[in-house]
Amino acid sequence: GPFLNLDQGANVSELCEGLRAVCVIGDDAGDIPMFKAARECSSVAGYRSLNIAVRSDEMPPGLLEHSDASVEGPEGVLEVLQYLTS
Repeated sequence: GPFLNLDQGANVSELCEGLRAVCVIGDDAGDIPMFKAARECSSVAGYRSLNIAVRSDEMPPGLLEHSDASVEGPEGVLEVLQYLTS
């Protein structure tokens, strides 16, 4: 349908088909399934994945466990995006 599934893990699995690399960035518990899906799909499909956790006072337990790297707040996210697009 025209709307994305509310399950971010399922969205990542669908959106990553045919890609060579994917970077996902998250900051809350709802992003953990997205991180898991990116890792699982990369091991099955053979593309490279990078999971980045955004650190904050509200960061849920377990988010770092499923990330490859972390950044501080929105400023850190912007730096990563600028680096990846340069």
